[in-house]
Amino acid sequence: MPQHDPHTPRVLVVDESEASRTQVVEALREAGLQVVALGSAEAALPLWTLFRPQVVLMTTHAPGFSSVAVARRL
Repeated sequence: MPQHDPHTPRVLVVDESEASRTQVVEALREAGLQVVALGSAEAALPLWTLFRPQVVLMTTHAPGFSSVAVARRL
């Protein structure tokens, strides 16, 4: 994971669809935000402590871990 600038807002994007993830990441980066993207909700938990995003964008119908359950744990 790249080092993050403490002055630039950080966004974590979680979506199982690579195409959707790519579109969202590109738009957010063009807006000047730092973005990390993942394909599963369960991968968000360990990354949370490293990246410390101010915003998390996550699909609610992802397979595996419930995105709602993960959001509660974050």
